[in-house]
Amino acid sequence: MMRIILNRAGIFVAVLAGLAAVETSVRADGPSETITLKSGYSPDWLVDHARQVHLSMTLNKTGSGSGTLTFDPNIHDEWGSTCIAIHEVRVQVRLIGDDGRDAKGRRLYELRPVGEEGKVVQDGERWFLVRPLKAGAPCSLVFADKDGKVQDILVVE
Repeated sequence: MMRIILNRAGIFVAVLAGLAAVETSVRADGPSETITLKSGYSPDWLVDHARQVHLSMTLNKTGSGSGTLTFDPNIHDEWGSTCIAIHEVRVQVRLIGDDGRDAKGRRLYELRPVGEEGKVVQDGERWFLVRPLKAGAPCSLVFADKDGKVQDILVVE
């Protein structure tokens, strides 16, 4: 009876060691972070014929990644129905390194649209996300033209 208990204990330890090895290999790749933000809803146009803007992105440990910027132009009627199509833009996200911003408690990300062939559009509209390091703090989504001139700023949470 004692031998059976020791064998089971040995198997249990081996299984735990195997799980720990798998966990370590998963962590070696570095954790990814998924961020989902949205603006408040407005009965008036906020930007680009949108009454609400959503941003969903996944970042790797270096701060780069990809995501989707969604422009929602819909007005909800008394039954909760909508009638206008939502416009989604796939974006590539890049952390812009600046020690001054980190020292001030925020990070700056550049978002560029991804074209039909999966290539980043270099000469067009782009966006910047100003993200405070403090969890739960509102972020700012900055709309810029192809020259980098600020066109609009939205608060997203």
